[in-house]
Amino acid sequence: MGVEIFHQAEQIVLEMDDYAQNAEAFTQIGNARLDRNDWSAIDYYSQVLAIFRARGDKAGEAHMLNDIGVAESDLWGDKEKAFGLFQQAASLFQQIGNKAGEATALDNIASMLFLEMNDRAQAVEVYKRALPLWIELGGKWYERLNRREIAARSDGPGQVDEIETQFREIVALDEAMGHPDLDDDRAVLIRVEAVRRGEATRVWPVP
Repeated sequence: MGVEIFHQAEQIVLEMDDYAQNAEAFTQIGNARLDRNDWSAIDYYSQVLAIFRARGDKAGEAHMLNDIGVAESDLWGDKEKAFGLFQQAASLFQQIGNKAGEATALDNIASMLFLEMNDRAQAVEVYKRALPLWIELGGKWYERLNRREIAARSDGPGQVDEIETQFREIVALDEAMGHPDLDDDRAVLIRVEAVRRGEATRVWPVP
């Protein structure tokens, strides 16, 4: 973030009584720009980040670090920068005890590890760090997504047990939520059994 942007935001903080309302306005503008794949979204988010930092708002700072990371990633920006922003966000969320924010940032880190860095094993480890947070929060939808990511990234030699463990939990979640993919997820467990019987070599079809 440039010095000029920080000073602009700092001046706004000094002049405005309701900094939260002002930050929200900039965030909405940034969101609209991001929806149009407009790089200026990052400039607006950076102003909001400066506002939160100037006011010592750790929660706002953590959320904005994560949002800027998403913008950097979605707009094909600096992937290393996006990864670092997600790490900062996860650490700050952990410090302030925001488990939903921490889990979200960890999921973003894991996604980048797999998609951008081709590090399947480390991605699984980070997803597993987020999983107990989603379970504790009772976020069944996010827990299900997290478990699917763990299973999908575990399609290697000797990892059938991991896939089976995750999909048994996924099927239970599907049943509890009435999820429309219940039959498809049960089919994964059938393929797991086929691998165990030697009738197939892998759970997931070759792309």
